[in-house]
Amino acid sequence: MGPKRVNSTLLLASAIAVTTLCAAPPFGIPAILYALSARAAEGSGAADLARRRARTSVVFSAFGAALGLLFELYLLVRHLAAGFQ
Repeated sequence: MGPKRVNSTLLLASAIAVTTLCAAPPFGIPAILYALSARAAEGSGAADLARRRARTSVVFSAFGAALGLLFELYLLVRHLAAGFQ
């Protein structure tokens, strides 16, 4: 078995989802760029570089998703609290 391939399609899809659905462009745009860079690095045969770029894309996507969900939770709590006054 050769080295494990990077699933750049999944990386790109999650980065786009974070950018659009979680309203977190400060994290989603770098995640998209790193996912595209990982795809290009894998295409040129630089597997180690592709894995590093993929890992960075995952970190940006995870932070963006977490912050987006926390923000949505904050808005929900604020909305519910305003309804009880």
